[in-house]
Amino acid sequence: MAPNRPIPSEIDTHSIYHVESFRRRVGWGLHAFRIAKRNGLKVTHIHGRCYVRGCDFAAYLESLAQEAVDDA
Repeated sequence: MAPNRPIPSEIDTHSIYHVESFRRRVGWGLHAFRIAKRNGLKVTHIHGRCYVRGCDFAAYLESLAQEAVDDA
């Protein structure tokens, strides 16, 4: 039986998400999130808390798509 995981939901480009909320929304675990940060996902740090802007996530996905096109 598969673990009870939340269903990923959409990310609004005009919103800001706390890292935990963002990870739940996209269905990522901690390891996947760390790899995304290493590969260019921008994380904003404010007063000891970390946030991801929806527009930064969209830009990250665009950069991945561009890399895939360039490699093809």
